[in-house]
Amino acid sequence: MFSSRNSYCLILSTTIILLAFLIFYSNDWHQLSYSQPFQAENGDGTFLINSISDNERDSVYPQTESYGNNVYVTWQDNLFGNNRQNYEILLKTSSDGGKTFGNVINLSNNTGFSEHPQMAVNGSNIYIVWADNTKLNRDIYLISSSDGGKTFGNVINLSNNAADSYNQEISVSGNNVYVSWLDSQKDAQGNSTISFISSSDGGETFGDITSLSNNAVKSSFPKISSFADNVYVGWNVDNQAQSLIEGNQTDNNNAKNNTPQEGVFFVKSTDNGVTFDKEVQINAEAEPGEIQMTASNNSVYTLWGSPDPSTTIYGSDMESKSGATSLEADDGDISGIEGDGVYFVKSTNNGDSFTPPFFIKAQFQNPLNVEIIEHSGELFMTIQATPIEDAVGENQDIYFMKSPDDGNIFTTAINISNNPGISECPSLTVLSGKEGGNDSLFVVWQDKSPGNNEALSTTISLTD
Repeated sequence: MFSSRNSYCLILSTTIILLAFLIFYSNDWHQLSYSQPFQAENGDGTFLINSISDNERDSVYPQTESYGNNVYVTWQDNLFGNNRQNYEILLKTSSDGGKTFGNVINLSNNTGFSEHPQMAVNGSNIYIVWADNTKLNRDIYLISSSDGGKTFGNVINLSNNAADSYNQEISVSGNNVYVSWLDSQKDAQGNSTISFISSSDGGETFGDITSLSNNAVKSSFPKISSFADNVYVGWNVDNQAQSLIEGNQTDNNNAKNNTPQEGVFFVKSTDNGVTFDKEVQINAEAEPGEIQMTASNNSVYTLWGSPDPSTTIYGSDMESKSGATSLEADDGDISGIEGDGVYFVKSTNNGDSFTPPFFIKAQFQNPLNVEIIEHSGELFMTIQATPIEDAVGENQDIYFMKSPDDGNIFTTAINISNNPGISECPSLTVLSGKEGGNDSLFVVWQDKSPGNNEALSTTISLTD
């Protein structure tokens, strides 16, 4: 769903009509050396910004992961060939903490439309999934490397069905690889499911597809995270998409009431994805945007953007928290403070129960795409939002926030892109300092400031 509230980083996939014939994958992956050095500072000179993609074409939806000092960035690009509608999934690797990057690798290498890559890294094992309509309908494809991205195996079609499969996510825990996505039947608004598949041998083979829920809609975005034997999947359901949750509500006579219900929904598995518990709803009345999720030890953390609650009536279980003011707002009335924020919930018992949503107030408007990761008891978040001083709402920047104490308090938001171009779709990873060095945060996002969409990056020191 496209709206002023949430763009979901769906850049081009629903607006471009592609070639309507069958094309098969090539098993080769290609390298291309292309460099137009771009370096700039953000508006207040605080952060040094570099371009990862550095080409004259459209570079969008970047994602990053790391292991040790190796940094991997994948994105969607129409760099190869003359057909501007042929987007490929590209990858660059850095061995020095993101200071310099090697050649670009074309992972998808086909004439279809390849979109929205997602990546998981475990040591030298790299897994990348994307959606692709090479076989006319969109399917979910995976490619992997066991040598840190030096070579890649064959592309695997994970969904391989007649549905429209997209909004894919991936997580890895040990030798287990988990992938979730949305399967939507064409021209059938209420017939969408959250699908899940797993591998227990490092992605060599995958089991059968499992349907986790039938309450999803075409604007649902499943997110997946894992730790040890636990697998967690969450997704958003937007009321505007007219989702029906069968049997979830009853009237006074206990009759089924098919009233559309929105929310953030969650399921978990404690046996590496073999079986899943029943889905639960983890938010109250807060209108959900696209969520993000991360897990560590016994904790599960979920974040989403939503309008300022001062414009909506909420129940007494809603709190508002800010690193600057630490507000309590039982009645939801915090209209005296400017700006919007994001919602945060967490579980400390492996997803058995969640806190009520915390509203984190910040000095920006219209929060859209968000990211959250955990590292050593701290939470790091990036948010795509409109600057508070932008009365027209034409610009978007990337903001950074953190919680130093596992989600009890949050710092003030910092604008890390702070430029006149539209900045969107952030992704982040923690780089562990070696030989006594300090940990740092590596952030990538899509930005139009260089003149065309590029994948830009910056590094944030995590030293207080």
